[in-house]
Amino acid sequence: GAHGVSWWLDDLTKDNQGLRARNKEGEEFMAYGGDFGDEPNDYNFVMDGLLLSEHTISSNITEYAKSIEPVQTLSLHHDGISIVNRYDFLTLDHLVAEWCVVSDGKKLRGGQVNIPKGVRPHTEAIATAEGFHDGVLREIHGEGYLQIIFKTKFETDWAPADHQVASGELQVSKPLPVKTIQAVEPPMPRPSIHMASEASDSSASPTRVQIRSASGDSVWTMDTVAGTLVSWKRKRLIKAEEGKNGEKVEKVEKVELMTEPITMDFYRALTDNDRGGHGREWRERRLHQTRAHTQQVRLDTVKDGVVVEIRQRIAPPALAWAVDTTWTYHFRGESVAIKVKGRPHGAQLPSTFARIGITMGLAGAERAAWWGRGPGESYRDKKHSQLHGHWTSTVDALWVDYEFPQDGGNRTDVRRVELGRADGGRVLRANFGSLDGASFSAAHYDARDVDACAHPWELRRRRRSDTLVRLDWAHHGLGTASCGPWTLPRYSLGTDRGFDFDVLLD
Repeated sequence: GAHGVSWWLDDLTKDNQGLRARNKEGEEFMAYGGDFGDEPNDYNFVMDGLLLSEHTISSNITEYAKSIEPVQTLSLHHDGISIVNRYDFLTLDHLVAEWCVVSDGKKLRGGQVNIPKGVRPHTEAIATAEGFHDGVLREIHGEGYLQIIFKTKFETDWAPADHQVASGELQVSKPLPVKTIQAVEPPMPRPSIHMASEASDSSASPTRVQIRSASGDSVWTMDTVAGTLVSWKRKRLIKAEEGKNGEKVEKVEKVELMTEPITMDFYRALTDNDRGGHGREWRERRLHQTRAHTQQVRLDTVKDGVVVEIRQRIAPPALAWAVDTTWTYHFRGESVAIKVKGRPHGAQLPSTFARIGITMGLAGAERAAWWGRGPGESYRDKKHSQLHGHWTSTVDALWVDYEFPQDGGNRTDVRRVELGRADGGRVLRANFGSLDGASFSAAHYDARDVDACAHPWELRRRRRSDTLVRLDWAHHGLGTASCGPWTLPRYSLGTDRGFDFDVLLD
């Protein structure tokens, strides 16, 4: 309950459990048990409180504030918003509220919310969104949310006027699925298929097949042994020069987007809570060591593109469990839609997976823009403080530099994400369509390196120049197993059923 969480804040974080220290190179870090030659010790226990050791805000305290906010938003009926007063003794008369509609990344109309006077504690009431009507809904294209922000009317001893005390959002229109997004695109000439052994560059190989868009702007390379997309080259404007007669001459070249091939992944770097919970089973059942074994590859031309179907068995070494998958790559225009069906089975199959998604390496991706929850990190059981919107960030800022390295920087309930260069040009865009619970992360760190490091300064030395992008269709919640219950069943990613997911890349 709230009392238990407050104890965690007061007794564990305010007491600065991390102690400032320096390594041999003079780099400052927060030290914990074992860093002082002390034995026995509690290692990194109490290094995951609501605040960091220097009392800087983390996403944990942001989510805690959301969980105890005094006004809850329930539902919408015409312009009436059902709300609950969660105060124990106060009415809502000291608050004001505003509404706005955000749609597929754009903020549309907004206005005031009329809160009834004298709403008693722990009772429900209907607030009125002034100016909200059916005409507003007709302006929405794609997914949309009605968002309500509750603020203080006047300055108080603990907060200034207009201090936000609660927020709520209600979905008012739904997104389009990937299939529909592809269907509404205009007809395009079909890409062509070539054996990569005919290529003149380093991609030449008898086991590789090239697929070229009709425009020639995109060239994809599929490896039939690895059973995956290993290369995506795309035309990019390098510079514009002035010709002999003063005309503008554009210089373009094909640039490789990928540094690591697309792989199916069920593991994430362990969080503190994972280590105390399901993460032990993930390591024992070798979730971090799975590899794909290609069984069949088939290429086909269809009316609007090229289809590559791949059957793979994904499994760890030395154990009997596996995931049988069927991949369908549909190349159309300058995009590729990826559909994956999977069936986990076998002896010693882990009871949960950390995630179900793909990982790939991208060159030059230093910025991210996404439509979904943000701006901070979120997971399926730590997300309600993050509202839907169109958010932007550098890749470095996405990463959360926890004092004990662990998985971080995930953004969930994402419909689409665009990875871009520092100069603003697009590298890759991923669209999850109408799938609920999809996530992405982008970082300069590999999960294996995060697991191997005990302090941020160690991890920074393993920083990669490329960007590892994780596109997850589903993931396991965080839970509280570092000092409490494991991830609750409703937030767990069980392995007792198959999966069928897709994503559109362009």
